[in-house]
Amino acid sequence: SKTRVGVLLRQPFQKSSNQNEQLIKLKERYQQMCQQLKVLGKALNQRHQALVHTAKSRVAVAKAFSAMGAVEGSPMSDHTGSWSVEDDAATGPPPSYTHCMSIIDLQAESRASEFKAFALDYFVDWQETVTTRINADIKKTDQYRQDADHYKTKVESLAAGKKRLEEKKRPVPDSTLEKLRRNQEKLEEATIVYNAAALDLFLLMEELVDRAWRDLYPLFLAVLQWDIETTQDDSSVVKDLKEMVEKLKELQDTQKISRNRMPEVAKESAKNLSTRPEGVDAVDVPFGGGDH
Repeated sequence: SKTRVGVLLRQPFQKSSNQNEQLIKLKERYQQMCQQLKVLGKALNQRHQALVHTAKSRVAVAKAFSAMGAVEGSPMSDHTGSWSVEDDAATGPPPSYTHCMSIIDLQAESRASEFKAFALDYFVDWQETVTTRINADIKKTDQYRQDADHYKTKVESLAAGKKRLEEKKRPVPDSTLEKLRRNQEKLEEATIVYNAAALDLFLLMEELVDRAWRDLYPLFLAVLQWDIETTQDDSSVVKDLKEMVEKLKELQDTQKISRNRMPEVAKESAKNLSTRPEGVDAVDVPFGGGDH
């Protein structure tokens, strides 16, 4: 009716928009969080890969040390250990460097699997779940806003046409009034739907962005506990390595080994550098010769 249309036209219409200041700031913080999640995810992936690569590189270094230390008569061989190429495993009595590194290598695969299960898998689920949910709600809310804006534009256009007719003292067709009433009702419905969706979006983003620390907590705790457990697992290896260090210090004293003799190597004569047990005077190497 004309009375109903008049009442509706006098009601204040506020164009729906999710571009209010609070949502804008929340979206900015959400984008920042997404970037932080990318950085965290990259770091977790790198650590997961490093768990295996670091152990493999340690074994490679141990193999190289064992090859150098295996020179006949070298007192270092007991410390560097030896490596069986055929079995691809450390040989000789422990503790030795190759023995310790082989233990770490054996632990690496299980540690990497545990880290993936406790940390990486949770992170992937967290990142995908949060971004999927928020992005879907943003898209849905934007669509509701567009719907409300569409009906708002139609109502404004119809109301303006009605006003022009009234100013000219011309009758407003019933079809125009009916169309105006129908679009006004649709606008009210669309506005209610949008406002509810915008409120849900605000609450969702506020919870998952501003209180993301609640979702960070289980990941951080899992990594912390994993670090403690793996460090404890290394305690026996560390004990052996410390024992080796003490023995190497004894070797340094008995053999008078310099920590770094490269300055002397660069300048001193071969005789002064020589540490032959028999001394340089006992050297008898025929170099040939004769009258020239």
